[in-house]
Amino acid sequence: MSFVLRSPMKIKIPLVPHYSDRFQCQCPRPELLMDVRGRDGRFLPMRFILDTGCDIITIPTRKARAYSLAFDESPANEIAITGSTGCGRGYRGFITIRFQGMLFRWPCAFSKTPARPHEGSVGRGYRVPLSLLGRAGFQDDWEFCIDDYFLTLVYRSPFRRWLKTRWRKLRGYPSLND
Repeated sequence: MSFVLRSPMKIKIPLVPHYSDRFQCQCPRPELLMDVRGRDGRFLPMRFILDTGCDIITIPTRKARAYSLAFDESPANEIAITGSTGCGRGYRGFITIRFQGMLFRWPCAFSKTPARPHEGSVGRGYRVPLSLLGRAGFQDDWEFCIDDYFLTLVYRSPFRRWLKTRWRKLRGYPSLND
């Protein structure tokens, strides 16, 4: 995946071609390759699909173990996870990501996934569960826009965040933290 820089703060990433067998249509999707920090401190590249309808970054527990990501599997840390495909269980946590030379620490849900597909599953067999990039954390640090061909990202520097907060107040918009 290559990045096309337009300005020091704007990044344009081409959408990845994707075909929906179920609906028989093209649906290109925004994918980002980000480095995730494992228990040993090393960073490994992980592919995420930006899901604007997803609140929290979601990584399947099997993938998290394969990448040696630190998360707490204690019963006290277990949570319910609800998505477009139904409900499940997982664990709450955080993930450290390196992207564009900067480090970010964002909330993450580590979802339990079945060992094999359930009966009646649609598709060509079992697929590796996807890692979803949700809005929490990511949207605090990056503005994004998706058009027909590109995912465009703009980094929200501390000055840019401050400026936007002041602009919202001037325009009379309610505070986002209320």
